[in-house]
Amino acid sequence: MKGSELIIEKKFYTGRYDIVFKSIICDEDSPHMLKIFLSSILNIEIEEIIKLDNELSIDGIKEKRMVVDVLVKTKEKYIHVELNNTLKEYTKIRNFCYFTNIYNHKIKKGETYNINDEFIHIDLSYGINDNECDIRNYYVMDERHNMYVNNFKIIEFNMDKISKYWYSKDKEKIEEFKYLIMLDLNKIELSTLSKDDDFVKEYEDKLVELNERETFQSYMTIEEDQKVNYNTEIMLARNKGIEEGKLEGIEIGKLEGIEVGKLEGIEIGKLEGIAEGKLEGIAEGKLEGIAEGKLKGIEEGQKNSIISLYNKKYNAEQISNLLDYDLDFVEKVIKEKLN
Repeated sequence: MKGSELIIEKKFYTGRYDIVFKSIICDEDSPHMLKIFLSSILNIEIEEIIKLDNELSIDGIKEKRMVVDVLVKTKEKYIHVELNNTLKEYTKIRNFCYFTNIYNHKIKKGETYNINDEFIHIDLSYGINDNECDIRNYYVMDERHNMYVNNFKIIEFNMDKISKYWYSKDKEKIEEFKYLIMLDLNKIELSTLSKDDDFVKEYEDKLVELNERETFQSYMTIEEDQKVNYNTEIMLARNKGIEEGKLEGIEIGKLEGIEVGKLEGIEIGKLEGIAEGKLEGIAEGKLEGIAEGKLKGIEEGQKNSIISLYNKKYNAEQISNLLDYDLDFVEKVIKEKLN
């Protein structure tokens, strides 16, 4: 190595990647690979296999183009395989749409229904996050297990759980799921697994050769970059949406807060106004009452003075002059006394 040249080890891509799986297991130049692989995971004998077009028929010009991972025909079976490197919320729904599309278009033969062929969908799924089962089988049936149709079956392989048998060194499980486990092993692990199995050895050789191709490495690097860029754009868009949502929420909150504040302010103002009005009314009433009381008290005093003098034989005019009261007022008081 000259100077300080940096050697970067190339990434080793396993069969967990969709393009790797299709390039090796589904290689049209080596049809026996897919035949042996499916025979093993389904535990059946497959004599003949025909690889079908993986682009499905669509019924409308606005429908999205459907391309499946693997679609093959055996003597009495249609087998559809989807390799799910990660499990998204929509993955199972999408795969189910693919499978039912296949069922719909292959079940009808002219003017009759194809009741002899079995339709099998296989999910090889990483990211299930369920340690309960290695395999789940799904059918169309009721709660009492009465089958609605007998030729429709979905098989889901929990690839993470199955892969762990390699690291726990469970020999019985490794032998049972050998061809699934090999899909995500590195070079060293594969060399160990392939010692006593010709199929695994052939897969290993093809995988190593594929990873050494410059064109393949370039393709995978570009694809991963595009995926990273796409995920980054999604993340940025999500963050932007959250931020805009916060701002919009704050603005709406302010407006609603102002409106609620106004209503509450009016209500509080009413209550405070009523209370204050009561207090002011009481105060004013007291003052007016005192003033009125004073006036009435003065008037009663004047009347008593007039009657007292009248009883002493003073006439109205004399009383008016003595007390300096209005003559009409004095005469009115005397008249009320006489009546």
